Amino acid sequence: MQTLTVNASLGNFTLSLDGGSSKSSALTAGFSTTDLENAIISLGISDVKVITDDDGHFYTIIYSAPAGSDIEQLEVFDAV
Repeated sequence: MQTLTVNASLGNFTLSLDGGSSKSSALTAGFSTTDLENAIISLGISDVKVITDDDGHFYTIIYSAPAGSDIEQLEVFDAV
């Protein structure tokens, strides 16, 4: 499980699990939990669930697969 805090009202960013070698497609401020789930899935995680708080700034990311695997910490990069 990981927690992602987003404090952004403008701009785009990408996510990576390998230091930036592979990045998700760009997410725009105001993204949905489904958008975030799809971005993480695009990084090779096959089963993920994202839950957000009422304000939409704190996201809890729950990985179910690959089972028994350690998953690197998500990193956020500016989308260029």
